[in-house]
Amino acid sequence: MKPLHLVLAGALVLAGAQISTDRDRAGLIGPVKTVVIEDVILAGRQQGTAVMTFDASGRKLGETPVMVYFDGGHAVLQHDPQFDPQAKGKRVVERQSVKVYDARGYLIERAESDAQGRRREYQVAYERDPVGNWVKRTVSAAGQPVEVSYRTIVYHGVAPTGSTAAASPNPSAGNPGADARLIYQQNCAACHGPDGKAGTEIAALLDPRPSDLAAPAAQGRSDDEIYAAITHGLTGRGMPAYGQRLGDAERRELAAYVRQLPKAAAPPAAGAAAPAPDEQRYTFAGQVVSVDPARRQVMIAHEEIQGFMGAMTMAFPLKDERLYQVLKAGDRLRATLVIDGDGWRLDEVIVDK
Repeated sequence: MKPLHLVLAGALVLAGAQISTDRDRAGLIGPVKTVVIEDVILAGRQQGTAVMTFDASGRKLGETPVMVYFDGGHAVLQHDPQFDPQAKGKRVVERQSVKVYDARGYLIERAESDAQGRRREYQVAYERDPVGNWVKRTVSAAGQPVEVSYRTIVYHGVAPTGSTAAASPNPSAGNPGADARLIYQQNCAACHGPDGKAGTEIAALLDPRPSDLAAPAAQGRSDDEIYAAITHGLTGRGMPAYGQRLGDAERRELAAYVRQLPKAAAPPAAGAAAPAPDEQRYTFAGQVVSVDPARRQVMIAHEEIQGFMGAMTMAFPLKDERLYQVLKAGDRLRATLVIDGDGWRLDEVIVDK
């Protein structure tokens, strides 16, 4: 399943009105100030996050790429357009897919075939706030959700009632054995940073900026106050509520982990070696979309990675850098996806020309 993006350009028409601002071109209605987008990839319990900000006139002030956070690092995703007002109410047939859009130009159905001719169909459903902007998107296949996306929207002036994304039960809810560090990485690190100090690219775009969770002011809050902020969110600060996205046990573990952040933010003692997380290895197969030797990454439309994530298109670094000069768009490859303390990479690559 390919995650979906919202960035478009050009002179477009939305709901019969001439589109004249960046905000309109992003498919947004009303005086939107900030949009925090979260893609929850259910199979691997990974959290993809991006941010867009606009001034009062609708001019875009900044935008981050969509990043998926996992234990050990993050990856930048290549998202396909999901909003296309030029396709309002249309059925668009492409080489390996068929897409159906609603009257506003939002994707509602997609069918696609892989290189082996296997076909899969997806349905996309939306929940919207009172202004009309979607705040929750669910992509399903065979009646089962495969990806859930949330948008926390902050408006210039007073936020409309109910403008925060409606919470939805997370499939991992109620899992008391979940690792608190991984929960933090997947749900909090994009804005607050892995060390809690809010030094991320996304944090730099947010107004107000996310709190430094390692600072004395944040650490001075009681356990109940931290738990309440996680559960109910913080009105006016763009902090979403996780009351139904995470189970009670996970939220309590997360609150306890926040207490450990000053240690994570502190520099290591002289001569101390950081513990190396266990290496994870997964069987990988896909087709090369593009090769970028300068950035040391290959964009690959990969098949489902059993036990880790569903099928999607995203960039991967290669362990053997010589392959950046060998691989070409259209090549099929098999490899081992390796994840450890240094992030992730493809190893043991076999190319099927």
